[in-house]
Amino acid sequence: RHQFPVRLAFTSTINKSQEEIFHRRDVMLSGDLFTHGQLYVAIKRVGNPRDLLIY
Repeated sequence: RHQFPVRLAFTSTINKSQEEIFHRRDVMLSGDLFTHGQLYVAIKRVGNPRDLLIY
């Protein structure tokens, strides 16, 4: 029997998060369609730029 450590996480689209402000944000940009707009929204929604991780 194998056990793996699991961390609780939540996900949402960038469009859904436009009205919220987050303390920490991990962003995964896949594809290049509208990526520049999604990145802009993600940057504007996080409080401190050091708390934004982009994959």
